[in-house]
Amino acid sequence: MADDAGESATDASLLPTRARFVLSSPHSGSVLCAMWSGTGEYALSGGHDRAVHLWNAASGAHVKAYTGPHGREVRALALSPSGHSFASAGGDRGVFLWDVLGGECTRRLRGHEQLGVNALAYSDDGGLLASAGYDQVLRLWDVRAASREAVQSLTDARDAVTAVLFRDAAIYAASMDGCVRCYDVRQASRATDHIAVPVAALCLSADGQCLLLSCFDSTLRLLDCSSGQLLNEYHGAPARAFRMQPCFARDDALVVSGGEDGTIRAWDLVSGKEGARREGHSGAVTAVQWQPKDQGAMLSAGVDGTLRIWR
Repeated sequence: MADDAGESATDASLLPTRARFVLSSPHSGSVLCAMWSGTGEYALSGGHDRAVHLWNAASGAHVKAYTGPHGREVRALALSPSGHSFASAGGDRGVFLWDVLGGECTRRLRGHEQLGVNALAYSDDGGLLASAGYDQVLRLWDVRAASREAVQSLTDARDAVTAVLFRDAAIYAASMDGCVRCYDVRQASRATDHIAVPVAALCLSADGQCLLLSCFDSTLRLLDCSSGQLLNEYHGAPARAFRMQPCFARDDALVVSGGEDGTIRAWDLVSGKEGARREGHSGAVTAVQWQPKDQGAMLSAGVDGTLRIWR
């Protein structure tokens, strides 16, 4: 893997220089979503093989496969705050809840229609699960209750909902209609930021003040959560066909994202200048996530069927 020839010594230290582990087996087909566990000891991944896989991040060993209920590709994962359970969803329109240690699917939540579910997120206390997809509906589920019906359905989007996340009492949802909507659960209110281009993915900064948007015009946009003001833009990573999950890194000093050209790029949060660049994936990098407990580790996934742990 090669770094840009013009990369300075300072820039070179911003991202890990090599993929310590390249995890491909038992995945067959594209890896569409990946995430660290809360402690960073493990990683979860899902993709076209209709399965979710658990990996030991320290050794690169495959720990467990979660298979059975998915009839199509897995597009979204969410780990509960306790770390004892997770949710998966994808092209079959179902939302499945899993026991991490036991490996069993404990529940299926039905309600989404059309082409499938794109996004999942747990509330901070783990009591609510949000799901959203091509049916343009954001659904909220009480995962602690016995009911399998959604407790609320939000239908403001005018196109597929691509991403969702919680921040305290707020829920952010991005859509292909070019809007990011913020719902305040306590006040039953909604605020809408009009981006004017389809939004593919969302990420919240560690301090909770900024929202990072990955858009289908090959541009990352930084918004102020309180005002919706556009703070910065980051260019260079091609993104026009694949949903690619970006992240913040180095205590929010960096913005990091993969591109459809197989590269991973980092930009300075404030200046917007591109710094380090890494190569390794052959094809679009669908997700990049910084390790929550280790500021020198990074996880990436791609349509080449691999999951990479960088250090």
